[in-house]
Amino acid sequence: MSVAGIEVTPLSEQECREIIAPHMGRLAAAVERGVRQWTDMQRDPSVSSRFKASMLQVGNGSRASLINGWIRSEVESEFAEVPHVLVRSKGQVFYLIVDGRVAIEFKKFTGPSLRVSRNRTSRQTKITNQTQLVADADVTPTWLTVGYLPDATHLGIQRIAAACRLGLELKYSFDLETNADLLPFAVLPIEASADDDQGLIIRPAAGQPGAATGTHE
Repeated sequence: MSVAGIEVTPLSEQECREIIAPHMGRLAAAVERGVRQWTDMQRDPSVSSRFKASMLQVGNGSRASLINGWIRSEVESEFAEVPHVLVRSKGQVFYLIVDGRVAIEFKKFTGPSLRVSRNRTSRQTKITNQTQLVADADVTPTWLTVGYLPDATHLGIQRIAAACRLGLELKYSFDLETNADLLPFAVLPIEASADDDQGLIIRPAAGQPGAATGTHE
């Protein structure tokens, strides 16, 4: 398939799954912890009510930027010494390179189609078009967006998923799952009510004793 006259062939879904499979639990847990800091802040009695109210009034873009900062910190810590994974951070640019073949950026998804809000910079356009090079890969990597889809209240998570786009087309997506070497991790839709505890709700997979927190301590 070509994008703007450039021949582009991203890795298949199966190939991407196989490459990131050993890291799915860590990715999901780091994203979950980053998002959870938002609701933890809202529930922290040491944080002033005025500050909490001001944070609730910020725009969606500002809120997403704040949460992305927390996710970035968690991902950096989680993958600092993980073999075959390189953490690359420079200014606002942050991504992982896995096995030199898959590059991962982190975003908030804006809807069930797993779209993201983007500043249409040259670099972001190249990522979307699968033409963005990285210095640590021998080939142009396949870019995945790993992100979270908030629920209607923005206090819970419906999905943590990986999405591969080519131009405007969503080529494929899949929920992040763990392998047998990591604790089970699942994010299920929630039904909010007036009696619900207004915290981030992450539920364990069916039949499992609890949700995982990855390997990070």
